[in-house]
Amino acid sequence: MRGSPTRRWSWSKPLGYRDKGKDYDYLILIGEKDNRFPDQYLDTSAYVCFFIPKQDVETLMFKGASIGGIIQITTNFKSVGNQQSKMLLKRMVKLEDIAALIKTPMGGAWGNSLRLRPAACSVPFASFATGM
Repeated sequence: MRGSPTRRWSWSKPLGYRDKGKDYDYLILIGEKDNRFPDQYLDTSAYVCFFIPKQDVETLMFKGASIGGIIQITTNFKSVGNQQSKMLLKRMVKLEDIAALIKTPMGGAWGNSLRLRPAACSVPFASFATGM
């Protein structure tokens, strides 16, 4: 909106320091919704969520000069212009769908092989995990 502040979500070092060291299968990015744009979200929860297979993470990142890359997107999806953010929007999911995506990706079961780390959340992981 003209005259209003630009806001964005940013997740630093999704692959780790200098883009190495983090081990997971899927990256789940969570941010508090910008209530100025309610019609752009998939659900009515307080959070916007992105579910990203690890092999796609690097294509969504902006390269960092010294400590590692970053994934970021403006909170107004109509103003998204760069390729990384456009691809990230395709990974947006409903908060309620994350558990099902984790349990049965592409129709299969993960069993004990799924590795998730709460470090990618921009809200307290305990709040997300308990449904606060």
